[in-house]
Amino acid sequence: MTLSCESSESSDGGGQDQNPPADLEPISDGDPLPDGDPDPEPSRDDSELADLGLGIDIQVNAPGHMATLQNTALNEVSGLTSSKRYKDLVWMLNDSGSGAVIYAATTDGRSLGQWPVNAPPYDWEDMASTVIDGVSYLLVADIGDNSRGRSYYHVHVLREPDVKNSTDSNPVLEPVASLNVQYPDRSHDSESLATDGQSVYVLTKRDPGDGEPTGELYKFPLTLFDADVVAQHVGTLPERSLPMDPITGDATTPRTIGQATALEISPGHNTAYILDYEKVFKIQRRDNQSWDDALVTGGTFLFEHDLSQAEALTVRDDGSVWFTSENLPTPLWALPGVGGPWL
Repeated sequence: MTLSCESSESSDGGGQDQNPPADLEPISDGDPLPDGDPDPEPSRDDSELADLGLGIDIQVNAPGHMATLQNTALNEVSGLTSSKRYKDLVWMLNDSGSGAVIYAATTDGRSLGQWPVNAPPYDWEDMASTVIDGVSYLLVADIGDNSRGRSYYHVHVLREPDVKNSTDSNPVLEPVASLNVQYPDRSHDSESLATDGQSVYVLTKRDPGDGEPTGELYKFPLTLFDADVVAQHVGTLPERSLPMDPITGDATTPRTIGQATALEISPGHNTAYILDYEKVFKIQRRDNQSWDDALVTGGTFLFEHDLSQAEALTVRDDGSVWFTSENLPTPLWALPGVGGPWL
């Protein structure tokens, strides 16, 4: 669903937001890429990840601290996603106030550069990645709203840069598309966004003490052209996780699903994950089940962590789950793709 309208944003101190552009010009798949995008990639599917050639061999066999990020500019990481071009590569962004920049790092903590983005940050909170027609894309989610006063939220779609061409002064990335998103009911604060390559899902941040008693799930289409979109309400997450694994039927201990700070979908593994300030939850999609129906269950409890301000999570191609916090020194923690729960 699309709409065109004027809006007036109210600021909560995270930065000055913009009204959606008056004239949105679609960028078709056949149009030239905007200046600043990398050279076209060879056509491939998302299982064909290239090797960085850095000798990285990290096996996640148990939950634990895998690395510490070397780039101290990553001092408030709120978005994390795995590369769809290279193995052992993750992309990150900082919370609002740190500028419109995305950062690349290896899973052993090495910095591989940073790229400015031509998109004003109001309150950047999450990232996602996907492959469309053999091309890798990154999503930057400008969806934070502490005061719940915004009229529009923004998701910027970028061609994933080639880190092997990184320099000390990388070119400004121009979004292939900017989606101006409006909720159908009211304003929401969110830090959690994910995509299955067709739809974009946003999970609001549950805050019973501040006017947001439940976690609400919304979705809208992922497009490669600028658009104004009204998100569709998918459902309300339960207060507690499932008492039984939907695949194995094994009993699990229900745990409270707190303030969601990250959401990630791994289509190749039929799994999704929710991170809150204390726990990780795993959602296992059954055969022939829609992501709508799977995500709204809230999943089962997987892991209890002790990271302070844990606000970013991703899933790698091997199914392992990686997450980090907003504090220096910035750790990279990981969980195996199978097993659990772990207390």
